[in-house]
Amino acid sequence: MRPPECLTLMKKNYILDTNVLLHDPDSLFAFEDNDVVIPIYVLEEIDGFKRELSELGRSARQVSRNLDALRKKGPLSNGVELPGGGKLFVSLSQKELPNAVLDKNKADSRILSVAMAWKEKSTDRPNIFLTKDVNLRIRADASACRRRTTSTARSRSTSTTPACARW
Repeated sequence: MRPPECLTLMKKNYILDTNVLLHDPDSLFAFEDNDVVIPIYVLEEIDGFKRELSELGRSARQVSRNLDALRKKGPLSNGVELPGGGKLFVSLSQKELPNAVLDKNKADSRILSVAMAWKEKSTDRPNIFLTKDVNLRIRADASACRRRTTSTARSRSTSTTPACARW
């Protein structure tokens, strides 16, 4: 199912979950002129994989190198230009989630809180939470988030949610 034409032409914010970056460390460069948001809690999870000798460990180290190179352009919290024309933000949130979806001890809850905060502060454009985690997509759905899953972590992927779903 393709997104409606207005969503393909409109600038968007893509909020990325850890598993998207671990699946494709260069995915943060794949969103053309759209903005990419990495919740700071994703970095905590990435850090936990860096010492592994597995493919996940290699991916985690590459994500860290990519972010470190971008950090040299300026503060990631303020946003730095990406090669495609969008900006990359590393974001922190104090947003409280409803008790039904909140477990403050879980990184997924904190990542979802960042996605919800971007939804509230950036109402002029679609905010799309990108994750490969089925349960996190369900929690995002329960929290009224527009979310997407990808097979290659690319912005032109097929959406698993109704095209009209607006976040």
